[in-house]
Amino acid sequence: MSSRDSSLGAWADKIPRVDGWTHDSDWKDEPVVQDSPLTPEDLAHEFKQIGILFLMGLAPILLAACLIAKDWHILNGEQTAAKIVELRGGRRPVARFYVDGQKYFVTSYYTNRSHVYNVGDAVNVRYFPADPNQAVIDGLLHLYLGPILLTGFGSVFVLLAIGCGIYILCKQTSSAPAN
Repeated sequence: MSSRDSSLGAWADKIPRVDGWTHDSDWKDEPVVQDSPLTPEDLAHEFKQIGILFLMGLAPILLAACLIAKDWHILNGEQTAAKIVELRGGRRPVARFYVDGQKYFVTSYYTNRSHVYNVGDAVNVRYFPADPNQAVIDGLLHLYLGPILLTGFGSVFVLLAIGCGIYILCKQTSSAPAN
């Protein structure tokens, strides 16, 4: 049973065509339209747009690298036990820790929307040994969530740009006239 023998095919035959094709036959007899290759100017314009898309993806990835580099000294710093002593505004955890008998506090940058932390919870803190006031709660959320999200977001645009570039190159080579 061909596609034209179905009720949908019979119904489709009654729809007027907008391209002026009046030949009533099987699908196979439809004319094949082959695109001509892009001119060098059009190709340059397409790749310029792909370059912009690529840069839109590269920017968040570079920002993520800067965030990791900014906290690199803390990531390679000392680790110690701490205790959540407060939830500022009901959401931002504040941890207390001790270094050489002196008390320090660190407040998270991230809010505690899912109530991951409660007052009294034990956590680990990473701090810069030369200045324990530079500290961060040790965990995926506090150390890596921002860079992971930025890298993922940027990667989508970079991969999309690469895919579009490959598609245009393949289309260009397949529609190029044979010599």
